[in-house]
Amino acid sequence: MFKIGDCFYSLRFTNRVVEQLEAILGENVAVYFVGCGNTPTVKTLKLFGGFSLHDDTGVRVGYTMGSVLVEDLITEMSLSFVYTEIFNSLNRDYPFTSDAEYLYLVTEFEYFKAGKKTEKTNSIVDDVLSKYQKESGFAFFFVNLGCSLAEYNDFTHSELLFIRKAWEDKVVGDSNLLRDAVLNADVNANRGKKRFKKLWKKQPKVDSNIKGKKDIATRITELFGVSIL
Repeated sequence: MFKIGDCFYSLRFTNRVVEQLEAILGENVAVYFVGCGNTPTVKTLKLFGGFSLHDDTGVRVGYTMGSVLVEDLITEMSLSFVYTEIFNSLNRDYPFTSDAEYLYLVTEFEYFKAGKKTEKTNSIVDDVLSKYQKESGFAFFFVNLGCSLAEYNDFTHSELLFIRKAWEDKVVGDSNLLRDAVLNADVNANRGKKRFKKLWKKQPKVDSNIKGKKDIATRITELFGVSIL
């Protein structure tokens, strides 16, 4: 997030933004931006920044106003600053560096795998999916999560990958919970005089960042004389 004038903004390359940019550019957004090198033109930065600029509430600004604000940011900061912001935001939302490999690795399904295909059918399926990549991606989120097309387009590619993985974790977790509940009920039903076995056990509360929070509170007290501990 960065400040332009008196307001804060951020860059988000959602599916909708990427689709619009690729319609204008006629090629993959990452390929085009990286192809510009480390010194892209102001026009390119205004194009990418203008379409992806969102205000601090998450609402998209719109290209007309966004491009003007990006030009102001270039003047206020520098061309390299805006380039770095766009590069990092694009790589976060639509990974294209080595980060992409690790992102796909951590968000890949662990339990739900596609069935085996012959080399011929695999080639046909890949060819079809390459033509209907967006439609097949949306179908998954529509059927399993009830996501509308408008909602789908407002997510970034990275967000959709993590949501997809979280869905798998939830389905597997719910299935394991049902299994544990049935087994627990069976044990309790046949426990005789043994103590009732609870399904859930309370875990001790641990705040790994409690020291950091106390340090901040102490610093505020020292600076302003107001205790928040």
